[in-house]
Amino acid sequence: MILPAGDLFVFGPVLPGAYSYISTDSLRSIGQLAECEGELIAQSCPNWKLGGPHPYLPMLKEMYSMYLHSRSVGQFLWSAEVCAIRDDLIPALEDEGFSGWKVSPVRLFRDRKCKQRLEGFSEMRISGRVCVDIGRSGVKTRYKCDLCGATHYSHWNQEMGLHFLGDLEDWPDIFMTEPLITLAIVVKRQFAEYVVNNSLRPVMLTEFQEFARTAFS
Repeated sequence: MILPAGDLFVFGPVLPGAYSYISTDSLRSIGQLAECEGELIAQSCPNWKLGGPHPYLPMLKEMYSMYLHSRSVGQFLWSAEVCAIRDDLIPALEDEGFSGWKVSPVRLFRDRKCKQRLEGFSEMRISGRVCVDIGRSGVKTRYKCDLCGATHYSHWNQEMGLHFLGDLEDWPDIFMTEPLITLAIVVKRQFAEYVVNNSLRPVMLTEFQEFARTAFS
């Protein structure tokens, strides 16, 4: 892997799509919000899909049922919204002092029936957040719930680029956008260099500006 030039990179799986199974025990958001201030949420509200009970909740849980191909086992395992990390790599990353991440228990399986456990992994949750410069990035408000304030935003304008507020040195080493207009994990060069120098797999590092130009073209 040759690291491109740049200060920021998008950190993600080599293969497109989900190719690991994350059990429903690792769900983080589904079922946390059922109502807004005691009133029913309109179906157009973003929180409606995170709440329950509603007819689509079983379907949403099923979205997290993803199968792990054994050939993808490395230091990281990936699914659509979850990154799992080998337990024996965690102390080394902690010693490096990288900020913006934490680990939580996760149950992994090698088979669709969840009979063959895969041990030795934890979920790598991205706790770092950096605020998007809404104006410079051309991000628009599509919908805002009058009850809870939850907001749907548009993509950024590719001609304007995706920009953040504040200074690079103040941002965590690993972060996602605030608001969450993309699920991409962004890392600083120091973390990207650690991944390359230690041959951590399976990982793809995309130069951030290239990602901002092509993410939804």
